[in-house]
Amino acid sequence: MKDEILPGYSISEFLRSTVSNRWDPSTRHGYSNCLQDLLAFAQQNGTPTPQLLAAWQAHLRQTYGRTALNVHIAAANNYFRWCERPDLISAHAKPGAEPAQHPPRPDTGRIPQTSSHGAQP
Repeated sequence: MKDEILPGYSISEFLRSTVSNRWDPSTRHGYSNCLQDLLAFAQQNGTPTPQLLAAWQAHLRQTYGRTALNVHIAAANNYFRWCERPDLISAHAKPGAEPAQHPPRPDTGRIPQTSSHGAQP
């Protein structure tokens, strides 16, 4: 199986390129995993387009929080820059763009207590 998200642009060649030489080995490994995720998604859903990448990010949001999502986006953006495809570069997820991690607290039916500071007699 080819390791090309875009035809002619191998993930392994990208990870060996001068672009990635300045990265920490753990960054290179993490980006490799992220790009393999994108490759699998593209193999199932089609050639990357801005719309497909938005669908990939929506898919990732079901599993990952904002930080992990942004690592995936950064990996993809670096790959697309290397491929000279600026049309496929995505914006990072912003704070508040992820679903709440905890369900809202149930209404207890109690009236909230107020402070008596500054109250007039």
